[in-house]
Order: sequence, then C-alpha cells, then structure tokens
Amino acid sequence: MVATFCVICLAAIAAPAVGNSAPSVSPLDETYWTLLHDDTVVADLALSAPKQAAFRAALDPLDLRLFPLRNRPAAEAAAGLNQIVADTRQAMQQVLTTQQAARLDKIVARQLGVRWVQLAPVRRELAVTSEQQASIDEAVERGQQALAKLRAESTGKSPEELNQAGLAILNRQRDEVLAILSTAQKRQWGSQIAGDFDVAKIGQTRFKVPELISAPDQWRNSPPLSLAELRGKVVVVHFFACGCINCIHNYPVYRQLQDEFAGREVVMIGIHTPETKTEREVAHLEKKLKQDELTFPLLIDNDRANWNAWGNSMWPSVYIVDKQGYLRHFWPGELKWQGAKGDEVARQWIERLLAEKPEP
Repeated sequence: MVATFCVICLAAIAAPAVGNSAPSVSPLDETYWTLLHDDTVVADLALSAPKQAAFRAALDPLDLRLFPLRNRPAAEAAAGLNQIVADTRQAMQQVLTTQQAARLDKIVARQLGVRWVQLAPVRRELAVTSEQQASIDEAVERGQQALAKLRAESTGKSPEELNQAGLAILNRQRDEVLAILSTAQKRQWGSQIAGDFDVAKIGQTRFKVPELISAPDQWRNSPPLSLAELRGKVVVVHFFACGCINCIHNYPVYRQLQDEFAGREVVMIGIHTPETKTEREVAHLEKKLKQDELTFPLLIDNDRANWNAWGNSMWPSVYIVDKQGYLRHFWPGELKWQGAKGDEVARQWIERLLAEKPEP
C-alpha cells in the first residue's frame, strides 16, 4: 500500500490535525477521489475510448471546483469537498459499468488497508469484537499521527521520499492490525479487496488545472498567454513574490531550467502574487525582474485572482503541467531546501512529460 502525498488530494486540503474536531473528508471518500485520478487505476478499469472521453468530461469540471478549496478554511473546504465527492460518485454511475465500479471499490478497499476494517459495515461483516476494535483503533491512530507528522515536515522533500516514508508507516500499521485479527477474519478481509492489483504502482495522478486569469496589461516579458493555447507544451507554473527570500533561492533553478529547455516544447510562467505593499508596486517588481535577470513570461497577480483560483497557499510553489493541461507534479517551498533535490525532480518530470505522446 502506498501513502500518496498529493497536495491536490482531499486529505491534504481538509484533514484536521489529530485531536481536532473540525469537519473533514472520510478516508473512504479521500481514497476514492484520489484513485480516480491515478493513471494505474484508470488503466486497470480498461475504459473504452468513448468511456475515456466521458470519464474526463465528468471529472475535469470537478477538478476545477477542487482547486480553489485548497487554501480555504477547513470547515468550508470540507463541505465543498464532500459535495464534490458526492457529485463524482453520481457522475461515475453514468460512466462506469457495474463490473468496473465493483473493481474500483475493491481497489479502494485494498488501498485503504487497515482503515477499511474500521468501516462499520466491514466490522460487522468480519464480526470484529469490541476488544479487537479498540486495539485496531489504537493502531490506526498511531499510524495516522505518524502520517500527520510526516506531512507537517514534508517541505523540501520529494513525493518519492514521502511515499517511501509513508509506506513504512502504513506497513507497520497493517502488521499491527493483522496481528489483532483471527485467521478467518483475515481471509474474509482478503476476499473484499483487489488482491491482484499492484498498489506499489499507485501515485501517478493527474488533475485538470485552472485557466490563467489575466488582462493584457498584467503580463511582462511576453504577450498574454493562456493554458489553452499552450496545449501540446509542458508548462511550468510557479507562484512567487519578489521580496520572498525562499522564492529568491529558487531563481537560479528557474534560470537553469529556462536555459536548459530553450527551443523545446517547454514554457515557464511566473505568477507574481505580492505578499507586501512594496511588492504590489509594479515599478518595484519590474526593477527586481531586471536586477535578478528573470526573463520568463510573468503574470502580475496583484488581485490574487490566480492565487485563489489555484488555491495556492505558499511562496514559492511550483506546478508542472503536462501537454494536455493536467497537473502532474507539485512542489511547495524551496526546490533545494536543506539539501532537497527538487530541481532534479522537476527536471525529470519535464523530460518525462516531453516524452509522452499527446492523447487524441
């Protein structure tokens, strides 16, 4: 089982801290939503070409509703997210066959792991005793606390590093729960999950990104751009503020990537969302652009229209968007924070997406 640390996923938006009674999204809904965006899971469902088109037509608008919730208060985000999942389930009834829906449920159960056993209907079916349930809840809580700590300390770490650490936590959690269940209970649990599905391949998600919001006079170093007109190119979108020291530490990487991929189907777009009054002054920003030799297309986001449309919450943040307009990689914070290799990860993702053949 893989711990997918996806900042666009539900758990990373509205999950409250341990012990917090704020509303959140259930683990079942969180896993269902995330796996619908996972390439390995979608491939396993073997959708026909018309079904693939219907699948994307149903899911893309829901993604666009999700992004703005990322930086909203927990209660507001949770309410919006729960409605999105409800609408997703209804939409999938029109897209997936009965067999595909059942297969998806079994994959969700496998990915949920021990949290599946915590669901009331599953507990009743497995005849879990109150003593067993108390021990299972303690084991799950320990694991969730460890995962929450890992998320809190995730800045500067690659998704691959986080997934490896999360996997170790979940494996410990699973072993503890298996030791609590009887042989018959474990056998019955195994019949409810997709045992032949390789969860180690989970973790490659894609989410439809919002269009850029701008007026012609908000662009520097470029005429106005839109993601729609950049279809067929890999787009690196990064939010920054010209007085932010963490953003400034990323500048050398931006310049390197811009030079390295010059002449190839890669476009770097900076979105400047000010944090201070001085940063709102366009003349000051233009001076800093020249001083720091930043020549990539830049969108001035003084009204935070793009910051809020993308639900961004951190300076700097880097989003890598594929040729079809889907987010494939996200890095919050400095790319090389305390020895992190975010620059190398970004470079690898760009090369990978450049090599992908465009979908029909």
